[in-house]
Amino acid sequence: MFRGFPLDLEVCQWHSNHFALPTGAIRLARSARYENQAVRFGRVAYAIQCHLETSREDLEAWLELFPQTVGLFESRHGAGSVPAFLDDYGAFFPRLREIARQLFGRWLQNGLAVGKLAGTARALRTLGPRRAESAHGLVGRDGERARIAHALTAARRGAAP
Repeated sequence: MFRGFPLDLEVCQWHSNHFALPTGAIRLARSARYENQAVRFGRVAYAIQCHLETSREDLEAWLELFPQTVGLFESRHGAGSVPAFLDDYGAFFPRLREIARQLFGRWLQNGLAVGKLAGTARALRTLGPRRAESAHGLVGRDGERARIAHALTAARRGAAP
């Protein structure tokens, strides 16, 4: 999957979502701030904890939506550092987009070869419409599911979560 992937690739990490690996998952990449940047679960399930698709325009829009991020960024990188960062990121984005395309292409190849997804796709076409899936299929998200269930229960009672 990550053959030829730059070992020191700097990626866009917008949020601060940390998570523990579910049982059976294998960490493939980490960074100084995020323990789990790329993960494999089983033979064909992969996850990346970063944004390879984010354009400069996306970042500019996010900064408008979350202006407190500008202050956080400048506290780490210096006052007035955002425009230079956006220029550098905009120049790097075509390379990042190419890396994302390569990664997605390899994932598809792997899924078709190892995961036998072609047969799965054919089988799914033969099935009729299904009811909504249960949340029990979420792997490694027990804490998040519990918080959502608590918030929903509180909302049904008319209480604050």
